[in-house]
Amino acid sequence: MSRLILLLKLVPTILHHGLIMQVQRPLNPEKLSPRLLARLLNVEPSKLEGYRWEKVHQGTTARWRLYLPAMDSVYFAKTNPPDFATRFFGALFQLGLNELGFYRQIAEHLTIDIPRSYAVMGNRYRYLLLINDLSEQAKFTDVSFRCNLAQAEAVIDTLAALHGSCWQQPRFNQQWRWVNRQQYRRNRPFLTMLRQQSSSAAIKRYQDLLPDNIVEIEKWPQKFEQPPKWIGCLTPV
Repeated sequence: MSRLILLLKLVPTILHHGLIMQVQRPLNPEKLSPRLLARLLNVEPSKLEGYRWEKVHQGTTARWRLYLPAMDSVYFAKTNPPDFATRFFGALFQLGLNELGFYRQIAEHLTIDIPRSYAVMGNRYRYLLLINDLSEQAKFTDVSFRCNLAQAEAVIDTLAALHGSCWQQPRFNQQWRWVNRQQYRRNRPFLTMLRQQSSSAAIKRYQDLLPDNIVEIEKWPQKFEQPPKWIGCLTPV
């Protein structure tokens, strides 16, 4: 019954986002004009000769690769996914909007290497993010990858540097206020239910790939006496 009440409370929100999504359709990068693409990449139009888009896969975003044979370059792009349910989920929880905000406002303040962004455009309903493709540099390609102690330490050090760059920054009370997950307080019960359901489903589906103790870790409490101000709050669930 409590879940039903939560869903009923979401009806106005669902209608609001649903109507806007009917007008603002997902952006298809294949339809970008060569002139606009050249301007985004800051290259001469002649460098686009033979370029092509390839749709890689789809999750909470649609993911693309852009190949430029004339420059021997590959770029990576994200757009809204085409299916309504996933697109609505992303719009409701501002997943794409958060990522755009990261590259627009936060990326330049970090002390670690990050992908260079070429296009950061749009809103929660219709957006394009175009960045360097780092797939060839990837060390850990999926959750089944096993690493040694030195690799694990390097990952932790990098994460510490990432979050240390902005930890408790005064900007989180000003222009970065949108990062703080407390903005989602209105939907907190629904988010908690969603996280529990999605985590349980993922653990059940990928149990053979996950460490044995992941089930216990998922049950750990996620509470702070004083919620920290850090870019990890970009993830609302």
